[in-house]
Amino acid sequence: MAENTRCEFCGSSIPVDASTCPRCGSKQGDGAAIPPPSPYYAEAIPPEPPVTEMPPEKVAPIETHNPANDQMQQVVELTHQARDAVSATLSKEKLAFIALAIGVIGIPLAFVTFGCSLVGNIAGIILARMARRTSQRRMAAVAMALNLATVIGILIFYGMVVILAVKELTNPG
Repeated sequence: MAENTRCEFCGSSIPVDASTCPRCGSKQGDGAAIPPPSPYYAEAIPPEPPVTEMPPEKVAPIETHNPANDQMQQVVELTHQARDAVSATLSKEKLAFIALAIGVIGIPLAFVTFGCSLVGNIAGIILARMARRTSQRRMAAVAMALNLATVIGILIFYGMVVILAVKELTNPG
């Protein structure tokens, strides 16, 4: 086994009879003109780290990994995600039906309850807007139109009632 020495320039381990360092390329020996090392050279070629071996008693035990458990966990997570997505979709599709029902019921209630259904029709507009991106988007569009028409009708009707009442009060006769 050949003996090794250290490079005079970078400190790497090199054979004793080597004329140049295989790592940094500097000439070795008595006649070699070695420039002083640059402070930046150590950053470019870091010294070789010392090799240390761990004693066998300090080696961490190898954990056994069961891929079947990981696959089962993934299946369970996907099942929960699918369930949540389906329940969210079903509830939004129900919103379109509820908004339509509010719109249909709101028309006669608007005149019987003297505009108290206005709040319900505004809620119907909000529900129809929430249900626009489901498979029931046509029903949501109809519900939106019905609730908007009812709100506009209530405002126009009761606006006219107020105008006529004010005229009647200002013109006694």
